[in-house]
Amino acid sequence: MGIYLVWWRSTHATTGPLPPPAIWSSDSSPFAPWTSPRRRRAVDLPVREPPVTTTVALPGAKVEEETKQKRADEYRLVLFNDPLNKREYVARCLMTICLLKEGDAYQVMMKAHKEGVAVVGTYAFETAEAYCESLKAQGLSVDIFPVDKDD
Repeated sequence: MGIYLVWWRSTHATTGPLPPPAIWSSDSSPFAPWTSPRRRRAVDLPVREPPVTTTVALPGAKVEEETKQKRADEYRLVLFNDPLNKREYVARCLMTICLLKEGDAYQVMMKAHKEGVAVVGTYAFETAEAYCESLKAQGLSVDIFPVDKDD
């Protein structure tokens, strides 16, 4: 086979590079004696059509609309008095989790201690929820409430 390959190269050698593949026809290639042209055919696959959603209004029928309940823009994080945890621990949790300054954390803790409840702050829902869950994980009694527009 090696001798045949040398003979083929010597008889079929070109002086320059092979022409670019774009000008080769699909039936011929520079390697035509050894390979048959391979044609790829696209197979029509079934396509899933999207479901048709047509609303038909019947005379005398009531139309029900789906209403989505909108979340409030801001939420209050509320701390309740906790007789189990020390006051210093509560203030330290407020400083580390809610990023309150030492004086603010102390004031919130003291208000919850004396009055039974204190507002830690007003936050967006995701932030208030994250702070609430983190403080609950530390053993504190906290909750979040939506802020009314007229407050």
